[in-house]
Amino acid sequence: MLSLRLPSVDSARMFALAHYDLETLSVATSALDEAWEEYRALLPVKPADAAKTRSAMAGRIMAAIDAGRRDPAQLKWIALRAV
Repeated sequence: MLSLRLPSVDSARMFALAHYDLETLSVATSALDEAWEEYRALLPVKPADAAKTRSAMAGRIMAAIDAGRRDPAQLKWIALRAV
């Protein structure tokens, strides 16, 4: 059985206009949330423009999904490469 993770409000907003099905939305938001957590763990201070950074990560994830990628670990890595 598929277990869907509830996205953070911020992540859900990032992907709201993409019109993904629930499973894809779950994968995308999980990848973004995990990438963001890892990115923040590596920084000693809060990023200067956190919203812009998260938006860039979300954009990379959406582009990868639109290209057919669905592996959460791969999407996370793609998001991290945006920063």
